[in-house]
Amino acid sequence: ISNRQLQRYFKEHFHMTPSQWVRRLQCHLAKELILQGFSSKAAAADLKFGNESHFCREFKKIFAASPQMFSPGFQDRQKCRP
Repeated sequence: ISNRQLQRYFKEHFHMTPSQWVRRLQCHLAKELILQGFSSKAAAADLKFGNESHFCREFKKIFAASPQMFSPGFQDRQKCRP
C-alpha cells in the first residue's frame, strides 16, 4: 500500500488525515497529563510538540479551551471567585 493510498483510506474511514488523527491523539493525551497535574509546558514537551504556543493553539482547536482550564488548580481558583 502506498502512502497516498493510506491517506485516502484514512480520510474515507476516519474523516481526517493521519497527521490530524495523530495531533488529536496527542491533545487527548495532553489533556490527561494536565488533569494529573502536569503543566502545559511539560505536557507539550512530553508529547513532542515544537513549542508550548504551538501546543496551546492545537489544543484550543480540539477542545475550544486553553489547557490551563483543565488543570486541577483552575477549578479550585474558579470556586474561590465571588
